[in-house]
Amino acid sequence: MYNITNKSCEMACGEFHDVYCTHRGTLPIHIYIGITLALLMAGIGGYLALKGPSGKGYAVDGAKLGEDEKAIVDLLKENEGVMFQSDIVEKTGFSKSKVSRILDKLEARGFVERRRRGMTNVVLLK
Repeated sequence: MYNITNKSCEMACGEFHDVYCTHRGTLPIHIYIGITLALLMAGIGGYLALKGPSGKGYAVDGAKLGEDEKAIVDLLKENEGVMFQSDIVEKTGFSKSKVSRILDKLEARGFVERRRRGMTNVVLLK
């Protein structure tokens, strides 16, 4: 094994070679703690990124909805909770005004949120 002398360690590590000499493996404990925490956080982040979402738990109680409201909520659930309002009109066969009124009720009760996008709305299931 390679034996490093004090002189070469002093040249490589500077005046603090007795305390922080990386050639002799004498790093302070806070360096090891920092590296361990960084690896731990990277591991947890990687796990969460690979695990992905565990499923959408929408806060909509189907028992409290009317038949038309339930049809729209079910359609939103089938489409991962996000749809254009114009697509809801198309897929349900309801008129634009009927969909708008139903979404007004659902939005007032906190079940959905509408966000304006150009000439239409994006409907988000909460």
